[in-house]
Amino acid sequence: MESPLRTEDRFKSKGWNDIAFSGLFLLQFVAVICWVGYSYGQGKYHAVAHQVNNKADQMASPMAEQNSELSAFPGQTVQLLRYPAPGDRHMDHGDAVLHLGVLVIFGIFMAFVVACVWMALLQLYPTAMVWVSLIAMPVVFVALAALSFMYGNTMGGVVCLVMAAFFAFYVYMVRHRIEWTGKLFKSVSIVFAKGKMIFAVGLLMILLQAVWQIMWLLAAIPFFHNESHRVGTSNAQVQGNPSVGLGTIFVLLLSLYWGSQVLVNTLHVVCCGVVARWYFQHETESAVSKSAGAACTNLFGSICFGSLLIAIIQVLKRMAEMMRDGDSGNTVMMVIGCIAVCILGCIESLVKFFNTYALAICSIYGVGFIRAGKEVLSLLGDGRMDMFTNYNLANIVSFFGVLAGGGAVAATNSLLAWRLGLPMPFIAVGGLLGFLTGISVMGIVTRMTESGVEVLFICFAKEPEALVPGNELYDVFNERKPFARR
Repeated sequence: MESPLRTEDRFKSKGWNDIAFSGLFLLQFVAVICWVGYSYGQGKYHAVAHQVNNKADQMASPMAEQNSELSAFPGQTVQLLRYPAPGDRHMDHGDAVLHLGVLVIFGIFMAFVVACVWMALLQLYPTAMVWVSLIAMPVVFVALAALSFMYGNTMGGVVCLVMAAFFAFYVYMVRHRIEWTGKLFKSVSIVFAKGKMIFAVGLLMILLQAVWQIMWLLAAIPFFHNESHRVGTSNAQVQGNPSVGLGTIFVLLLSLYWGSQVLVNTLHVVCCGVVARWYFQHETESAVSKSAGAACTNLFGSICFGSLLIAIIQVLKRMAEMMRDGDSGNTVMMVIGCIAVCILGCIESLVKFFNTYALAICSIYGVGFIRAGKEVLSLLGDGRMDMFTNYNLANIVSFFGVLAGGGAVAATNSLLAWRLGLPMPFIAVGGLLGFLTGISVMGIVTRMTESGVEVLFICFAKEPEALVPGNELYDVFNERKPFARR
């Protein structure tokens, strides 16, 4: 039987944990880079660009013929071919690129402004923010129900009303937990305000996610281009063609999901380490650098281990979705795919819950993933964490924050495009770019606060006596101390 985790084990290096998984991850990462370099050297991307240009020329020919026909009507051709912009302005290619660049830069700026406002509101009005987030859920479903009835979708409207009633009942049942959750959010936001470099880590993860997505896309293009060129079909048809190979699809998706999960969980471990150091009043001045260093060295193998478990489930779920949505006409396979998606979705949620707390323990005690997983099971079995788990409303607050942030940035981007007198398609594209930018930035910020709240549960469940008067969390947790151990 393994000895329990000790106080003196906190934040101490115990060597490179789960090094085999970090080595395997780095190996596949190098393989992706080498494959992209090889594909470029073999001219595969030039072939893809040539094929795209040919398709563009084929699409342009009918448009040219249509334009020549419209030229028979003097004075009307230009009016028909340009966007009806405010001020009746003509938009050439250079202006279009310039204005899109302005919208992108403004959207990024506004996304960070919204994120700063969100963190400030969590500090100033934590309880109110939780209330607003919870009440927003039934309100949204009522609005969706009204739209459904308006457009004649009676069944959809009834379903939305049922969901609204369910969330209203949920809000009523957890009303006494809202102040507690608000205090946790306030505490985490205060910690991050003291260590502002944590936001630089979050920004770095956004950039690395973008780089990884582009790198993976470059690695995947040659496979599907070769197949589509050989069989003379589109990519959508290739996905259902056995010539692509399920093994190829599995490996490609596993690489994509594994890389994304490693970046997400690295940020999670860094945030957990920062908040835990503050909870235990240990290395608070260098909490961000110490936590980031541990996540990228000793704990990186454990991060890769836990991320691989999630990635495998996500790949299987995606392949089940392909089976469910396939156009083969095989009803039995579609039903099996639908059932598999439901089962794998439930398993994914459970494994994510398990991973979240296991990696939080890794960030505190520096143990391997399996040892941390056993500790999570022990905590759940002892009943020392179930109350805190039920109290965790952080995901609802985060979900509302992501949607609200995306909507706010989309609205400001669209307003800017309108004020610039841009055509309606540019206003729509500006709003879409703003929404995507907003949810990307807010998704990172809210995930950081979630990680902080989750590691506080672990800290208090393991060592409630570590809180002493003078620590800003003392009063918050003191009201729940009788429930720390049963």
